[in-house]
Amino acid sequence: MKKRECRLVLYGFDFGRPARNIWMMSELSIDFELINDALPFDVSRLNPNDRVPFLHDKKTGLNMFESLAINVWIVQNYKDLMTTSYKSELVPRNVHEMGIFLKWSF
Repeated sequence: MKKRECRLVLYGFDFGRPARNIWMMSELSIDFELINDALPFDVSRLNPNDRVPFLHDKKTGLNMFESLAINVWIVQNYKDLMTTSYKSELVPRNVHEMGIFLKWSF
């Protein structure tokens, strides 16, 4: 059986700040590849602050860092990949909802 290639690659561990991103993508049933090789990570060629978590989108080539920024970006850009029944509730529909969304995101 051929393994399906994931579009999103997350560099980090399953604890600490990267756990926020793992939790978000798991809750939304978004497939991702987790790269959690032994320290030190060498993501300096992709991430200017050389830290994890770090997310790479293979389709668009976008590189994201900062766990909360990654989560906001996932919710806003991966609605089509979410398979949960509450996906529409995650995306703010107006300025008021965006304020609430941001308040609870950070």
